[in-house]
Amino acid sequence: MKRTVDVGRKLTKANRILVELAAANGVEIKKIPGPKRRFRMNYGEKSYLVRAGYVTNAYNHRLALRLCRQKDVANSYLRARGFPAPENATFQKGEAIRAWNWAEAILPVVLKPVDGSTGKMVYVKISDREEFIELFDRIADQYDRVLVEQFKEGEDHRILVVNGKIVGVLKRVPASVVGDGKLSIRELVVAKNKERKDSSVLKQIKLDEEAKRNLAKLNYDFDTIPKKGEQVFLRSNANISDGADSYEVSHLLTEEMKKLVLRAIKSIPGLKVVGVDALIHQDELTIIELNGNPMINIHYDTTCGNGKNVGKDILEAMFPGLEITKELF
Repeated sequence: MKRTVDVGRKLTKANRILVELAAANGVEIKKIPGPKRRFRMNYGEKSYLVRAGYVTNAYNHRLALRLCRQKDVANSYLRARGFPAPENATFQKGEAIRAWNWAEAILPVVLKPVDGSTGKMVYVKISDREEFIELFDRIADQYDRVLVEQFKEGEDHRILVVNGKIVGVLKRVPASVVGDGKLSIRELVVAKNKERKDSSVLKQIKLDEEAKRNLAKLNYDFDTIPKKGEQVFLRSNANISDGADSYEVSHLLTEEMKKLVLRAIKSIPGLKVVGVDALIHQDELTIIELNGNPMINIHYDTTCGNGKNVGKDILEAMFPGLEITKELF
């Protein structure tokens, strides 16, 4: 997206969308002098001071944001109020054996940083002791604290809630290729990456150690030729940043699931914009994480191309009376 508005700092793609869309539709963007590189967004009677370049953080309450950042605390909060969330516990660096002893009763489990983002270093469905300890230490070396979480079956979804309304639902499928009976996994990845090279959202699939680890579980390597029609997964997590595919499926979310998600978010005071990571298995929905500063850009470009202009929903909620008529995409 072409940058036209100078806010005095670099912005993520999600925040750039909001700033450019706001400015194009009459919202005043004003830089604040000083080393903190803050800026203000004004329209009508509403004014927001944007710190560190995160627009939605100015709309969400700071305590709600703190809850979202602490995955273990958010999980406990939801479970205490009767919402479906997996059992979990936090462990410190050097506590791999203690963590394994706790996890044994609920195997398989998920390992991830307590305060990580973009799906970095998230390892799913771990049940082998040696693998558990290796991955635990890998996370702990970088983040110190590790979250061990009960694994739940289901398809990965990102549900975007804005001011009490669901405005987008993405189904995310882990990075994969489908065999044609002729090409190797390496060649299939190259071909798929070429198809998505011009996408502003969908990422390149990496032939790295994590991909090698997942393929080894199938006794495959990069030179294996999958059968025609066989889907081979190179990742266990379904994060867009790791090469996942995504599909807009708002129409497939049942009314009961929508009500459940909205009740959960309503229970957290001051949480106006949030990306809810949820697993859906048959008719059951489990809330995995809450993201108070969601990457809204992932809703604009999907594998099937049926994206949604969710920036419009956010800005019209932030600025009552604002009507987004000029779009950027």
